[in-house]
Amino acid sequence: MSWRPVVVPPARNQVTVSQRKLLLLAFGPFGSWLENSTDQVSRAVFERLTEQGVAARREVLETRLATVRGLVDSLKGEVPRAVLACGLSGRSTGVQVERRARNLLDFSVPDVGGEQPRHEPVLAGAPQALLSEVNFPVLLEALKAAGVDASLSDDAGSYICNALYFLLLEALQGRSVPVVFLHLPPLPGLARADEKEHPTMALELQVRALLAAAEQLLAESPA
Repeated sequence: MSWRPVVVPPARNQVTVSQRKLLLLAFGPFGSWLENSTDQVSRAVFERLTEQGVAARREVLETRLATVRGLVDSLKGEVPRAVLACGLSGRSTGVQVERRARNLLDFSVPDVGGEQPRHEPVLAGAPQALLSEVNFPVLLEALKAAGVDASLSDDAGSYICNALYFLLLEALQGRSVPVVFLHLPPLPGLARADEKEHPTMALELQVRALLAAAEQLLAESPA
């Protein structure tokens, strides 16, 4: 099926923006990673947000292409106020703030369902890349003010993280829903089957990063 821009008519009895929730997304294990630390980080962030009275919904997704497609399809019936997604990057020494997603599936390893597309589009006929409309200079400043080592990135890869980001940006364009994807380093002690060395970042720093990002996204969401 060829891609066409998404045009979604207003739903009857649609909830107001103030009633909609921040959607917090993380992933489960994949490849050589026996655990995915975004699960633990997002859980801690969700607990803090709940304590602060922030309406939020948390989902930990299987690292599977079909799963992310299903999640994004479900948003057509319940549009979130903002979306903060995070994924694990075993090469990152700091938080990578992804500015764009590419229309590319090129899996170096299969997803957990055994699917391994190579050099295929996420959505046939869609643009080669989609840019988030988040105010990145302000977001980056907020992360650094929270004491987090962070940088902007224009390459979210070509695996499940990138696919999720592209599908989110495509599905929510024109809906005034801020969306951003953060790649996080592993937590200290994270188990890896191949036992390769990798950089790490403390839990509290990663929690601060997501809380600062959540605050910025909610500030950008229309009241």
